[in-house]
Amino acid sequence: MTDDIVDQLVALKAPPDVIEAARDRAQARRGGAAAANDTFDVWPENWTSVQLFLNVSTQWDVVAGMSGLIYMGLKYEIVPEQMDRLRIARKKRADMWGDLSLMERAALPLLNKKAP
Repeated sequence: MTDDIVDQLVALKAPPDVIEAARDRAQARRGGAAAANDTFDVWPENWTSVQLFLNVSTQWDVVAGMSGLIYMGLKYEIVPEQMDRLRIARKKRADMWGDLSLMERAALPLLNKKAP
């Protein structure tokens, strides 16, 4: 948990107990490095979206250049097959695309971050 996430929760008007829990986690992180098996909570209504992202998370379009690898984005052509595998109802797929795109946009800066 980071201060940025806490700020986002505040901006989204998350419940006070959720914001406070996020602040506590962010403060704990500042006290030391996170464990390799650090866990996090996923709200039930978001679980299918997280599963979809995890299923496609090895399918990145990557360009190799002089400065190293650059992650461009997910290979969306494999998403419908993964939605089938997860038995995502047709009426929910548009929302799943949006969720997947959101997670992709959050992951790209982290994947493309250069080591100091």
